[in-house]
Amino acid sequence: MKLDLRWRIVIIVVVLILSLYQLYYTFRYYTLSDKDKMNMTYEQINSLRNRSLHLGLDLQGGMNLILEVDKTSLSKEEADGAVDRALEILKNRIDQFGVTEPLVEKQGADRISIQLPGVVDRERAKNLIGKTAQLEFRIVAENTFVQKVFENIDKKLEEMKDTSRISTLVDNNGVDFIVYPENISLIKNILSKEEIKSLIPSDYIFMWGKEKNKDGVNQTILYLVEKNPVLKGDAILDARAAIGTSDNPYGVKVELTMNKNAKNKWASITGSNIGRRIAFSLDSVIVSAPVVRERIPSGNTEISMGNATINDAKDLAVILKAGALPAPVRIIEERSVGPTLGGDSIRKGIRSLIYGAIVVFIFMLIYYGVSGMIADFAMIFNLVILLSVLSLFRATLTLPGMAGLILLVGTAIDANVLIFERIREELASGKTIKTAISAGYSKAFSTIFDANLTSLVTALILYWFGTGPIKGFAVTLGLGLVVSFFSAIFVTRVIFDIITSNPNFKKLSI
Repeated sequence: MKLDLRWRIVIIVVVLILSLYQLYYTFRYYTLSDKDKMNMTYEQINSLRNRSLHLGLDLQGGMNLILEVDKTSLSKEEADGAVDRALEILKNRIDQFGVTEPLVEKQGADRISIQLPGVVDRERAKNLIGKTAQLEFRIVAENTFVQKVFENIDKKLEEMKDTSRISTLVDNNGVDFIVYPENISLIKNILSKEEIKSLIPSDYIFMWGKEKNKDGVNQTILYLVEKNPVLKGDAILDARAAIGTSDNPYGVKVELTMNKNAKNKWASITGSNIGRRIAFSLDSVIVSAPVVRERIPSGNTEISMGNATINDAKDLAVILKAGALPAPVRIIEERSVGPTLGGDSIRKGIRSLIYGAIVVFIFMLIYYGVSGMIADFAMIFNLVILLSVLSLFRATLTLPGMAGLILLVGTAIDANVLIFERIREELASGKTIKTAISAGYSKAFSTIFDANLTSLVTALILYWFGTGPIKGFAVTLGLGLVVSFFSAIFVTRVIFDIITSNPNFKKLSI
């Protein structure tokens, strides 16, 4: 056996071994039982998942959202880049949320398409994506100051012959001004009157807290805070969820770390407001208003989340780290794919692939004999290599991608058919077997190369201009063309050379 043939055999064996090794992770991950997952750490499962073949939304299940960025409240300069900024922020949020292989892309002038494969808690995902998350820090007015404002409002209401009294609609416990659900609309109506607005000091505004349930009763706190925030969300360097607040060892909180510039400012703010309250508002709703006990020079502080869950705290931490959206977003379209439907698509796709391969397999055996068997081996080799390459480059296999796999079964065989027919013609002209094989591959090469090149260009165009499933089809098709060219030209030629290297070989079955 010639030295160059041995090296070619080594190349094929090494490629096959590496491909099977790469595919082991896919087989291992998708055959894990619930018991296996319980005995593994998150890092082990995540490592296995990252090295396995990823399934798209249509195969794995999940959700697809179309968002529209509302630019009506923005200036022309802000509106110009609002969608691009929102796109980057949403990508950061989703990456930290832990979704495998999400797809976030711009669609049209002011829309964003998001695909989240494998997402189970859809409501949580929607809340995480849709929050504008404008975090602001404001100084809360002293109780006596608020009571004086309320007295002025009540006097004005009396002059207006209005029987409502804001002081009777709020419950002052000495710290907070509590409002019960049945009185919220009444107070909002009072505060919306033009005559009342003039009584509120110009550098203060009323803001509502988040509704909470205390002792089985829903209640909301009304705050009077300084109009201008002392700090905003861009001051946050890091945020993480934790458990244990100053008044509740099991309370949920978000710990904040401020950047260098904000750290010094925060030290000055807390130092000059000891004994007072600073409210943390998220999208104009106050989530916490702790009392400043001492100057905070470290730039570390925390937001108490009250009765929220640890997942709520984690989501808020993700939003604060990723940044605030430049404008509100609306979900204008939502589609969900259940894992059962995805599993059914996988089964049908695999069945179609197997049936198609069997039909081609039998045809090649009958029509080309032993040579057909060589082509069948190349076809199986082709599929193994392609799937391993897809998993290696972390490509996502979609339902159209599976259609691409089925198409490539025929494409891989098509190249061998061209070669075999050329070899037949050379044998018919009286050439020896070795010469006929060499001439057949040589003469068919340019035809196969041109056909694969034009198809590859088409795949690149589909990938460049396509979106979602079309890209999945293009990736599978493009990689498949490269792999099938290798198997048709290189692998089958090596097998023919191995067979014909035997001195006792006299007749080629083709």
